[in-house]
Amino acid sequence: MAHIDGDSGDNLITGTNVADTIHGLGGNDTLYGLEGNDLMTGSLGNDYVYGGIGLDTLYGDAGDDRLYGGEEADTLYGAAGNDYLSGGTGNDYIIGGGGTDRITGGDGNDTIYASSSGYSYGNGGDDSMFVSAIGGNDTMDGGAGIDWLTLAEYNGAYSVDLASGFTHLAGERFYNFEYIVAGVYNDTLRGTDGDNRIYGNAGNDYIDGRGGNDIIAAGTGNDTIRGTGRDTVAGEEGNDIIVAGIGGRYYGDEGNDTIHAGLGAVETLDGGIGDDWLYTSSFSGNYSVNLTSGGTNFTGERFENFEHLYSGGGDDLLVGTSGVNRIYGNQGDDDIHGLTGNDSLYGGLGNDSLRSGGGNDYMSGGDGNDTLEAVAGADTVFGGAGNDRIVSSGAGQYYGDDGNDVMFPVLGRNETLDGGAGADWLDARTYKNDYIISLGSGNTNIAGESFVNFENVLTSNGNDQVYGTADANRIVTGGGNDVAFGYSGNDRLQGMAGNDLLNGGAGSDVIFGNDGNDRLRGDAGGDLLTGGAGRDMFQFRALDESAPGVGTDMIRDFEGAGAALGDRIHLARIDANDLVGGNQAFVFNGTTAGGAGTLWLGTSGSRSVVYVNTDNDAQAEMLIRLQDGAVTADQYVAEDFIL
Repeated sequence: MAHIDGDSGDNLITGTNVADTIHGLGGNDTLYGLEGNDLMTGSLGNDYVYGGIGLDTLYGDAGDDRLYGGEEADTLYGAAGNDYLSGGTGNDYIIGGGGTDRITGGDGNDTIYASSSGYSYGNGGDDSMFVSAIGGNDTMDGGAGIDWLTLAEYNGAYSVDLASGFTHLAGERFYNFEYIVAGVYNDTLRGTDGDNRIYGNAGNDYIDGRGGNDIIAAGTGNDTIRGTGRDTVAGEEGNDIIVAGIGGRYYGDEGNDTIHAGLGAVETLDGGIGDDWLYTSSFSGNYSVNLTSGGTNFTGERFENFEHLYSGGGDDLLVGTSGVNRIYGNQGDDDIHGLTGNDSLYGGLGNDSLRSGGGNDYMSGGDGNDTLEAVAGADTVFGGAGNDRIVSSGAGQYYGDDGNDVMFPVLGRNETLDGGAGADWLDARTYKNDYIISLGSGNTNIAGESFVNFENVLTSNGNDQVYGTADANRIVTGGGNDVAFGYSGNDRLQGMAGNDLLNGGAGSDVIFGNDGNDRLRGDAGGDLLTGGAGRDMFQFRALDESAPGVGTDMIRDFEGAGAALGDRIHLARIDANDLVGGNQAFVFNGTTAGGAGTLWLGTSGSRSVVYVNTDNDAQAEMLIRLQDGAVTADQYVAEDFIL
């Protein structure tokens, strides 16, 4: 082993075939290491240093030096000056240092630290190049092989496109790199259509792998990762956004991540630890996603460890977990199930079906004719636009919003139902006891119950009382002995079974008594009254309740005419004779017209007509039309009336 030092002149020094230490010192020196693992320093001056054969370490030091590693794995340090460094064969380690350097790795898998400006070329092999200080005029070329570009030591955010070689700096170019490692800032990294490896490191990075089967690790920070190939992606730490390609494996890891699924490809998506979102919105077909099992309706597709879901444009089946879920149906006619937990379910566009689970859930149907069913818990439910069907769990708050909605309370608990805009139905048929409800005030006889903005109602088999509003109401009372008041508006009342009292109030009403011995009151307006089965009473309390002209009532299905055992028309509340004090009874006059205090029947077309006269002129003050099949006017008798 030789130790050789030059002097201040321009020295030519040749080492031995063993491990030498050679220092050129001053002057423009030329040093040859020959064989052996040599340590060679050019020192001052513009030096030529040739390592030769062996594992050599070459230092240029000051000056514009030329270092040649030769064969085997050499280490080259350019230091100050505009140097030329060539690794030669072998897996070399090259550091440019200061100045505008030209670096060639040569054959082998080289590690190159570029200078602040210059040109670095990896040549053959799988090389790694490190950007330590970017001056804006660097060109780095990985050459042949699978090459790494590392920005980890650069002090600042960086943008690089491996496909074009362009960066955010005008004079900075990187060519022929397949793999890249970012720094600790907010970097933008774009791959090629080949198979890339991209590591985001720290910072909030944007990473686009493009085509190819890429491996991407985002690192710490809130990163955005996407690609169009069959990639393997790890979001690692931070709240990341990951967009899947045409298959592969995608892991959110730690943080509250959002992962967008591909288009029905063979893929595994794993939200990891945190509060994670799964987006399937890019898929327009019909999707079935179960967040509990992780399964879908596509073979080879798995979704694991997601808490929330945003679906696409098809008719989707979406099932949550036992935890707290937020599920959006988006477009299409979706079927959404929340399971247990305090969930938030959103139908979006389309005719959706939403079903909560065991928690205190929030549901919104959105646009469309939706069905929303609260299973248990005190839920908050909004039907949204459209004609919705809303089923209460018995507790909570329920809002029909726009549209003609139907809402189903579970009476006897603590719930608030609001029909909202439109002609809305309150379907209370699940409650079997006696029920009193005022649609105008929303009050009931059940503590804790409140119902507002309903126009229509159905009740069950109790002895119910239903009071309408000034709007057009539809009231169907069920099987008990019920009372229904329509008030003003053109109402439609149905008594169903039982002995009911049905009062239409002002307006042109349609009233059906159906089964039972019912009392029907049309009140003011031109009403249509149908008694149905049973011995019914049609009650009139004032002449103007069936006045001639537009306010005349029609009684259909008048049963038992002439038998004194069928339906009857009740007029006893009306004073028959205005010319005599007190409340006079009417006199039945058969089919003969009469004067004050008389009632008679005539025929108008195919219908019979009841005429009522309360003064001395020939004009009747009250008309009631009868439609009773083949029964003619002369078949009615006094017993068909309460006079």
